[in-house]
Amino acid sequence: MAERHDLIENVFEDMARVGLRAKTKHISVLYDLAHNAYTKTWRGRLALRLLSDFPNAVPSNLSYMMLAAISDPECHNDLIEIAKATISTRGRVKKEQRGMWLAIGFLLDPRTFQAQLIRYAHSRDQAIWVLIDIIKQARIPESDKPIRLSIDQLEALIKLVGVKFKNCSRPLGEVLVGDKNPWDVSEFVTSLINAASAIPEPRASHTLRLLLESEALESYHDHLRHALASQANVRRQAEYRQPSWQETTEALKGGRPANIADLHALILDNLETLKIEIRQSNTDKYKVFWRCNSWGAVDSPEIEDICRDRLIDLLKPCLVPLEIRIEPEGHMAADKRADIVILPPPGQKLPIELKRDTHDGLWEACINQMERLYACDPEAAGYGIYVVFWFGEKRRGIVPAPPKGITRPMSAEDLEAALRSLIPSDKRYRLEAVVIDVTPPA
Repeated sequence: MAERHDLIENVFEDMARVGLRAKTKHISVLYDLAHNAYTKTWRGRLALRLLSDFPNAVPSNLSYMMLAAISDPECHNDLIEIAKATISTRGRVKKEQRGMWLAIGFLLDPRTFQAQLIRYAHSRDQAIWVLIDIIKQARIPESDKPIRLSIDQLEALIKLVGVKFKNCSRPLGEVLVGDKNPWDVSEFVTSLINAASAIPEPRASHTLRLLLESEALESYHDHLRHALASQANVRRQAEYRQPSWQETTEALKGGRPANIADLHALILDNLETLKIEIRQSNTDKYKVFWRCNSWGAVDSPEIEDICRDRLIDLLKPCLVPLEIRIEPEGHMAADKRADIVILPPPGQKLPIELKRDTHDGLWEACINQMERLYACDPEAAGYGIYVVFWFGEKRRGIVPAPPKGITRPMSAEDLEAALRSLIPSDKRYRLEAVVIDVTPPA
């Protein structure tokens, strides 16, 4: 086995074919083909030949051949083609074997096989068990780790299996038999959720939130909440850029921010300072956001673009000494433009979206506009600030009705708290809502 690979491969094939033709339930050489280290260099190509000729083999033997083929990445394309031909040929495979071929196809080519697998398994619990067995056993020999599932595959599996099998705990103090119990399925679903929580990508965050909103998965909601919080931490760690010692000391001295997170914190701090100055300044700074009559009394709120420019003018004195640029109508990904963009050193970009308190999109803009259109820019790294101007009783308009469950705001503080509550918990360290009160003093 160590020196004459060609001889052993021929012997394995002859013995396997004899057993497969006789429909022997357990063929020992097929087990060795999938698991013996000496077969690693040639097991894939032999498995493909056998699978082509015996696609409807006894399930245990079919499983060994599939696992041998899938363990060799160079065989994946050929294995996909065999799966396509096997599934598409009417009557070639049925029952458990069909479920096995759909499971293998789903692992390697989900776009082609996912819809077929879901339809087939929807009314067949046995197909679920077959799917679980295949996924648990499929491995890449170099690392002996399971084949990694994409976030789309994880989402599809959690929906398929989690809806059919409610979450239940393993009973204590009982003699447990076999591995096909309801709690075994629950553990499989929670392992999929854990796998999704370990992926440091925005797509994983979005998927976990969608799953959490599904009433059909209510029994898994506690686990999904924990996974969502864990995934947020994984993303923070993966996306954090460690500043140099010089950048750190510069930031601590009140100098230039070391990274996009520092810039985000700096701008929020400056906005909080501006909120106080606008309300308490003895130079009536609030008036720059209003149209005033000939006697200097406020008449009506300025248009959004003027408010934007005035805010830029107020922020510039704090940013220019740090060599940080602030620009209106900043260009973002997908040819979108944010109201304001803060530009520190190249490679970073912080978008600010502005609205007046009477804007129709007041309640949706933070997520629908800021997060999806601007903060998704690679240079923004998910960070953004949503600024709303509160004009009070002289606004000449009404604040749009809030979403269900939100009380209509009566002050700038009420509106700020309401807007912040609408930001998903896993995004609150990157997205922030700030309401600037520009109402004339009583």
